[in-house]
Amino acid sequence: MHPGGGIVFGAVRTKQEFSAFGGWIRYGQSKLANLLYARELALRYPAMTSISVTPGVVNTGLVENLGCFNRAFIWVTNLGQLMKPEEGAHNQLWASTVAKDTLQNGQFYEPLGVLSTKLDKASQDAALAKRLWDWTEEALQAYL
Repeated sequence: MHPGGGIVFGAVRTKQEFSAFGGWIRYGQSKLANLLYARELALRYPAMTSISVTPGVVNTGLVENLGCFNRAFIWVTNLGQLMKPEEGAHNQLWASTVAKDTLQNGQFYEPLGVLSTKLDKASQDAALAKRLWDWTEEALQAYL
């Protein structure tokens, strides 16, 4: 879950508590950013393989510390999809050990090694990926 425009750059450095789903929006933006960074890396450095992967929905203790509403939201929206913690690393292990020529540079993979077909418009937006890259370079400039 991320805002319709993908990333709210003016609010990235805030708690973004503009709705009851503020935490989910922040989380969604961070996952979208991971995907966009991989796409932009692949574009800027095509000799280097850069993909994004998701572990899937892993049943960890993280959910136990959420409030009742958020715990219920997680359980209801992910019925039948929860993986054991030891299964949560499988997609990352696959991505780091699979033959390079089987990967599509800049793409997003779901468990286990499945090229995602569930991408929304923001996750495929080349202009948004470039804007995120440029925003990040500017934000980090003071630390270089």
